[in-house]
Amino acid sequence: PAPAAAPAPAAAPPKASGPTCPHCNQALSGAQVTVTGGSESWTLHEKCADPFMEAKRGPVVHCKQCSKPITGSSMKYDNGDKVHVECADAYVASTSEKCKHCGEPIMIVEGKFAGTFFMTGDNDKIHGECLDAFQKAK
Repeated sequence: PAPAAAPAPAAAPPKASGPTCPHCNQALSGAQVTVTGGSESWTLHEKCADPFMEAKRGPVVHCKQCSKPITGSSMKYDNGDKVHVECADAYVASTSEKCKHCGEPIMIVEGKFAGTFFMTGDNDKIHGECLDAFQKAK
């Protein structure tokens, strides 16, 4: 018997016309994102951004507040969380202890809360500004 013929090589996918994603080399369509690294920037499919940047510079760190990749300025907290600078206030508000009376975060809020608080006998915190109302409500 004659030897079997070698299989034909797989055809390369057709070249996309127009801009392509630098990660998957497919035509850019659907959700896209532009990422930067140093002086370079790339437009990719949204789903390709993380693996592309991981290949470029290691694992991508995501903001603990908005979950988007951190590619620029960020803040790191003692617990290891990193957030975009523009997400810092919202992050602090979401992670701060809440006032037992009004339910808002125990933190400085310009024109509203000075950041001072009192502890209740149950170890709950009350804004200094809420103390009178809390005591009257008891």
